[in-house]
Amino acid sequence: MVSRLRSIAMIFIALTAGTVACQWAVQSVDAVQQTGGGREADLRDRLTTVLRVRTDPEKDFVEAVVAKVTTGDIPRELVDSTLLWVRSNRADSPYPFFYFERVLRIRGQRAGIAIPAYSGGIPSGTNR
Repeated sequence: MVSRLRSIAMIFIALTAGTVACQWAVQSVDAVQQTGGGREADLRDRLTTVLRVRTDPEKDFVEAVVAKVTTGDIPRELVDSTLLWVRSNRADSPYPFFYFERVLRIRGQRAGIAIPAYSGGIPSGTNR
């Protein structure tokens, strides 16, 4: 009899804990969806990390690109596919930022999209 009551109590505790965990998970998802700025922060973080952004002009360029993606001036797909190209073709480079900036500028020019200016050390359009 005691073991049966113990089993029932354990099942009740497990069901209660599961219900609480599900409610907590749903609340977390709602909080993430309501922030809205997560997608831009995610793009900024990915660009900064993957491109190994180091200098202030590089950071300014990334911020300008993220801002133009946010306003819709630059398609997100263009930035994502350019980043993927850099990761696939220039992953071994110690400075992948320069490839990203140049390829994004070339692809933007072909599509008729204005890409923000880069005021860093190696000007766009020179041999690297």
